[in-house]
Amino acid sequence: MRNIKDFILDKAHVYQVLKPASDNKSFALGLYTKGSLATFIKALKPESDYLFEWWHVEEGGWHGATMIRSGGSGKLNGDVVSDTSRNWGYRRRIKGYAPDNTD
Repeated sequence: MRNIKDFILDKAHVYQVLKPASDNKSFALGLYTKGSLATFIKALKPESDYLFEWWHVEEGGWHGATMIRSGGSGKLNGDVVSDTSRNWGYRRRIKGYAPDNTD
């Protein structure tokens, strides 16, 4: 997890204006730890497209992106993580997301 600082401070997600995920349905950072049994995220905007970008915690750097659509209840289910044998950081953004710098 030596590259976690670079993940958090990445300029592309304007870390200075981050809010708790429960307050922001458009953007969030998160961590997936290897061995987790289930991968799901809830309380998102229903029927919306989200871009997931993956940060390789051990090597550093972004490694791939996937567009995933939330269900009618605002929940993302399924195989969000392609390689469950590793720890991953992720950035989740709703399609068309632009940082709000007014706060």
